[in-house]
Amino acid sequence: MNKTGAWVLLAPYLAVAGCAEDGRVELGAYGADLLGDGKGVDHVVVAVRDLEASLSFFADSLGFSRAPLAQFPGVANTELWFSDTTYLELITVTDREQAMGFMPQLPEFLDRHERGAMYLGLDVASATHAVEYLSERGFEMMGPLPGSAAFEGLDEPLPDMWHYVMFLQPAVPANAIFFIEYDRATLDILAQEYPVYAPQQYMSHPNTALGIQAVWMAVNNVDAAAAAFESVGLLAGPVLERNFFTDRARKIETGHGDIVLLEPTEDDGFTARFMEERGEGIMGVSLRVGSLARAREVMAPGIARRLLPHTGFYGGAFLVQPVLTRGLWIEFFEERQ
Repeated sequence: MNKTGAWVLLAPYLAVAGCAEDGRVELGAYGADLLGDGKGVDHVVVAVRDLEASLSFFADSLGFSRAPLAQFPGVANTELWFSDTTYLELITVTDREQAMGFMPQLPEFLDRHERGAMYLGLDVASATHAVEYLSERGFEMMGPLPGSAAFEGLDEPLPDMWHYVMFLQPAVPANAIFFIEYDRATLDILAQEYPVYAPQQYMSHPNTALGIQAVWMAVNNVDAAAAAFESVGLLAGPVLERNFFTDRARKIETGHGDIVLLEPTEDDGFTARFMEERGEGIMGVSLRVGSLARAREVMAPGIARRLLPHTGFYGGAFLVQPVLTRGLWIEFFEERQ
């Protein structure tokens, strides 16, 4: 992947203790903790065929705010930012040949699946520590690799804004996670110099979305998948009580939020159908909202009529099906009081 081949525009400044002069977090005493004081669930990368049409759907039909588009070699993206600094990234191919040299996973994914969630990025306090920690556990790692963003109208290259780490060989189902450390000091400076690109401008949504609480992953076996996540240093919880999907479910704790593993128990169930088409992989997200009533009110009438109400793992909720959302189940939930 190209040096600039990472996933964000600008990230908001968050105070981080123990920063080096260049703004990166020094290794420090993270001990046996993979994430350190990183927040864990950070963003989900969603591949789409038509970025403009997808963004229009998320904005006009689902009630999200629009953020600027960014261009990379053969690739374009945008983000749906939330006030807890998590985000959904929509990404597409604009030139296949260039994209194959920049981010080959993207055109290959779209060839296989047309659309859907590719990756979950987990925020760590130190990418260097993550490599050392995972290498000690026997995993071959790529990185830390620097990344930056490119914006229309800016002629000069921007400094490195993050470092990311990936597994060289699959370690968890679908090899669907990577780790990212943001350079908070640099991002703060860039947000001041180029405020139009700063995520803070786009974190308030008409549908009252506040952040990603959970990322759902369809797996063949929740216990085997949980063991794989524990082998990389993430804590697995007990099997959950079944909800709308009637699957076996188990949480993986990732600091800020959760990965919810879903194992199909019915041949014609939603998860089984997803896996028949895609195999193991990221199936959906749970988004916390300030008001379910308001979220429903701002959605397009055709969407509102097709919402599936249920009681989710985190509270009262409704679901938007992937046929409407570019391949991703989206659960909007209001926290239990």
